[in-house]
Amino acid sequence: MGIAVRDGLYNGNILGHMRKLMCPGVHLSGLHSRSEALIGLTRAFDRGQVGWNEVQERLKLDTMQLLELQHGLNFDYLSDGALTWQDPMRPLTRSLSGVTYGARYSRWFDTNTFYQKPIVTREVGLGEFDVDGFVQKSISPIIGNWKVSIPGPFSFSELSENEFYEDPEELLRDVARAERQVVDKLVESGVSLVQLSEPCLVYRPYRKKPFGPEELDSALSAVKIAANANASKVIVHTFFGDPGPVLQELLNLPVAGVGVDLYETDLSTIHGNTRGQLVLGIVDSRESHVEEPDWIAKTAKQVSRRLEAKELVLAPNTDLRHVPRNIADQKAQSLAKASKLLTEDWP
Repeated sequence: MGIAVRDGLYNGNILGHMRKLMCPGVHLSGLHSRSEALIGLTRAFDRGQVGWNEVQERLKLDTMQLLELQHGLNFDYLSDGALTWQDPMRPLTRSLSGVTYGARYSRWFDTNTFYQKPIVTREVGLGEFDVDGFVQKSISPIIGNWKVSIPGPFSFSELSENEFYEDPEELLRDVARAERQVVDKLVESGVSLVQLSEPCLVYRPYRKKPFGPEELDSALSAVKIAANANASKVIVHTFFGDPGPVLQELLNLPVAGVGVDLYETDLSTIHGNTRGQLVLGIVDSRESHVEEPDWIAKTAKQVSRRLEAKELVLAPNTDLRHVPRNIADQKAQSLAKASKLLTEDWP
């Protein structure tokens, strides 16, 4: 059992935005929620009632407002919320050669959302790469601290349908090599932090057997390959499962930070330390209850006594797209307020 969790528009004022790093920092963890207005427009577009230009204008407005919210809250890195993404897998799927897709959709873990299942039909490599498919930098080219979240190589391999490789490890290695090129290109384009989302490292009810040492080694090696030369700009974030059985191995990864979902974590059984960031998934992305800043701060302190890190980061446990936009924004505000409380009274 996890911890008792249940108990103006964007403008040029971000130019030159530099601040002293808070203790702890604050990030978003992936896809953000769309506004009701945008959801209504996309449905109207599907029915042929509005044009795509109208949808695009609202997408831009929603993204600008999200960037302004994060800037006003002093987030360390800014995410565009991936509001143009239909699901967490699709941009990467479309950037890889040897990977296609059809009409098959699978449930995204135990949520009420679905993803278009990638189908591996031949050797995987990097195909046509368009940075705009991953981050809306054109909305504000002056931002210098972008964060982008993509599926990690192990989770992408696990969640794909393999019709080509006889050896799953070979598939994993090729996906990792291709993702390394994606990470490289994102960093070259000006992205400051890339999150490799690896829920399959901790969520495994679809697998009959638990992780064996060799499989875990292969999974972690794939993460290292994907991070490679840009490891200082890569974090690995796990969610939907208890990281306890693999936690120390995760903390030993040569990356900038490791994230855990505190809503699935039994704090009484974990301990460890890392030289990098420890990203605490400390607000619940699947629950509309908005966590109080005081509670977040107290819980973060409790965790810090068991898991020592060079730097602590407060974040949602996963994509905030699972709750309404106003709730998602309030959760972001609670994270920032909790960070301020901890800054004023640490440790």
